[in-house]
Amino acid sequence: VTTFGSRVVCEASDTKDWARLRRAGDPSFLARIEAVPTADLAPCGLVALSMFTDSFVFYKSLSDSSDSWEKLEADESDVALPADATAYQKKIHGPSSGWSGLEIGGANSWLTPGSFYEHWKVWYRTPASPHVRNLWAVIRGGLSKGVYKVSFSENSPIWEDWGVPEKLIVISGKHSLGNKGALRCLGTVCLCLAGAEVLCVLLFAAFMPVRSTSSAGSYKLPEIRS
Repeated sequence: VTTFGSRVVCEASDTKDWARLRRAGDPSFLARIEAVPTADLAPCGLVALSMFTDSFVFYKSLSDSSDSWEKLEADESDVALPADATAYQKKIHGPSSGWSGLEIGGANSWLTPGSFYEHWKVWYRTPASPHVRNLWAVIRGGLSKGVYKVSFSENSPIWEDWGVPEKLIVISGKHSLGNKGALRCLGTVCLCLAGAEVLCVLLFAAFMPVRSTSSAGSYKLPEIRS
């Protein structure tokens, strides 16, 4: 499987026993692996097996004085980049007869069609920084002012076993220029560039030699005779 900037060549290199060792204490994830009727472990590798299988449900309070909550529809479809769909479509195929999961290179995989496959594609695009922030869902129409709560229908415990200090849910709005963090980063870069330009101007003005007009001599216009 070839993705943007990486090539996965670990097919048939891992076993279920290795996955059980890496994800010990995470029964939900192990259940997906054990559901595969064959001995195949696909997808394999540390990136695939480190995936969080978290699932959330969002609610909005109908009244400040009551305990009535309305479930919000979170759209988990098409959260991966369009380029990822092109990268995986030649290798990962839909369910065939006798198996409800996806197939990778002709082997049964623990990936299932739908939102879980979308989350896996997002997870598989590893970040350049040590901090991971993955798009999980989109709430169409945005969120109006009010009281909300988030319920974890599945909270993968593997992050605690690996010593990750915290796992956060970030709710951000959509903007034509990007999110708040991107704007802050872009503004910081622009300020640094502006400061560098000011410094260059000051250095140029301080060390530029000043030409004296007195030493240049006088210039005599040519005489024209008729």
